[in-house]
Amino acid sequence: MRGIRQSVAALKQRTVDRLAAAYIAGPHLAEAIHLCRKIAGNGWSSMICPWDGPEDTPETVASNYHLALKSIVRENLD
Repeated sequence: MRGIRQSVAALKQRTVDRLAAAYIAGPHLAEAIHLCRKIAGNGWSSMICPWDGPEDTPETVASNYHLALKSIVRENLD
């Protein structure tokens, strides 16, 4: 039974990773900012949403969102 659970979990993770790839700029804030700037030139809207991991503390998550907000303001993104 454990082997089946692991296989299902691995399949689920691969599926999520593949689906998410179309919506994720990259693992770093700089990549998200670059993509937001690029598509803003086309008149498109975007959003930045840092993802937290299971090991991230509330302080880390808050810091990541704070950095994203500061970057949006600094880059004059809508």
